[in-house]
Amino acid sequence: MNGAVLMNGRRQAGYTLVELLVVLVLMGIVLMAINSFLLTTYRSYTETSSELQLQDALAVLNEQIAADIRRAELVEINGQEMRVILSANEVVRYVFDSSGQALFREAGGINKKISGDEIKIENLDWLSQGGGQGYVISWRITARLKNSVMTVTMAESPRRVKI
Repeated sequence: MNGAVLMNGRRQAGYTLVELLVVLVLMGIVLMAINSFLLTTYRSYTETSSELQLQDALAVLNEQIAADIRRAELVEINGQEMRVILSANEVVRYVFDSSGQALFREAGGINKKISGDEIKIENLDWLSQGGGQGYVISWRITARLKNSVMTVTMAESPRRVKI
């Protein structure tokens, strides 16, 4: 801080224009660094949040499918569709709509989209293995939520399988 000398010989207190510009430039640099840190933290938070949301949704979806298969008297697989026959008058149908990237569960006359609105299922494979003493139904779901992609494979043993 330099004081300017007035005509009467006294010094005037204050900052010069150059000092103010230096302070403004330094403040701009500090604010840009803070902004960069906050932006990186926010992006990391949203990616983690998307991954956790997708993981939770797939866990619920897989548990629903597994519970139906465990209770099944008979499981029929036909392409992108799986029929789970729970009893003589109770049938659950799972249908994968690849064009809409959604999975539907039909039970008791109610057809419900169970993959959620934001989650897009990119691929669903129903596989049946076994014979003789038992079968295993396995399924692999690849789903996307925003920038997060996750593939989950599950398996369950029904009483009988028809392919």
